[in-house]
Amino acid sequence: NKSIRTWDLKTGTSTEFDTGYFGCAAFSPDVRLFATSRRAPHMVQLWDVAQQTRLKEFKIEQSESPGQIARAIALAPDGRTIAAVSAEDDMARIWNVETRTLLHEFKAKDVEDGLGNSGAGVLYTSDSRYVLARRAASGNGSHVVVFDLEEGRIDTDRTHGWNFGNYGPMALSPEGDQLALTSNGKMAYL
Repeated sequence: NKSIRTWDLKTGTSTEFDTGYFGCAAFSPDVRLFATSRRAPHMVQLWDVAQQTRLKEFKIEQSESPGQIARAIALAPDGRTIAAVSAEDDMARIWNVETRTLLHEFKAKDVEDGLGNSGAGVLYTSDSRYVLARRAASGNGSHVVVFDLEEGRIDTDRTHGWNFGNYGPMALSPEGDQLALTSNGKMAYL
């Protein structure tokens, strides 16, 4: 039915958000906001959980790939930015939540061997300074690109590639000093 349903685990009540065709969803760390990706038109939507209303939309340009949709989204812990990774055009985008301004975008060609073409993930560090964007590469490789929001650039000292398959989920430790990546029962740490 082209919607996302959330459940309050304490009360058992559910809420339905009419998002249209979607690709992924994420809560803000304080659970006040909920973000979804949408296809046709291609965008990331930001919702107020308590009011059950759409607050803002962040447009994903379709210049390179008409079928693109954000495959991973994350809201910064400080609430100031939102990040999305689109699988089809191999781009990560970071917007200012208040103004809806696109602050940064970076393509696979910005790092050696690229981000690949299947799967996606995006995380913020707890201080909201770094965005970690992951795209599993075709074949047996993957990169985690670390973007420094204060410097406005990819942190090449912290950007890494591995050659052990297409990655599944990734998780960052609360201190931000360990990254776990999964792939077919294997594990890697950054």
